[in-house]
Amino acid sequence: MFSYGKLWKEVVALPVIEIWGLPDLPIDIERKLLKELRNDVLDAVSGFKVLGITKDQIEVFFPPEKTKREPGTKIVIWVKGLFEKPERTCGVLNRLANVVSAAVWRHFPQSRVECFVESFNPARDFRPTA
Repeated sequence: MFSYGKLWKEVVALPVIEIWGLPDLPIDIERKLLKELRNDVLDAVSGFKVLGITKDQIEVFFPPEKTKREPGTKIVIWVKGLFEKPERTCGVLNRLANVVSAAVWRHFPQSRVECFVESFNPARDFRPTA
């Protein structure tokens, strides 16, 4: 029987950042803006040295908005997939939320931006493919 016990210590889970509620823009502007926004978010997270994460270890997604509300009035960011570590205290995760929110807000200053950070215990909540 395969055991994940040792494997999870060797695997680095990719933090996943989802940015919901972006406004609809003309396609040529949207492509440029999303590229800039993605780079700014990658810079913000990888620049937060206490996390020990590099740009190539981060995934950023922009899911399409499926609700009827006005896009761009409220932008919600989810940072998921951070392993719990002693140095990733509540204060550190709150600062990370502020850094990511600020990176997004700079592109959409007319919007309300909220960021939620979820960390988890890899021994209990993570199963990589073998």
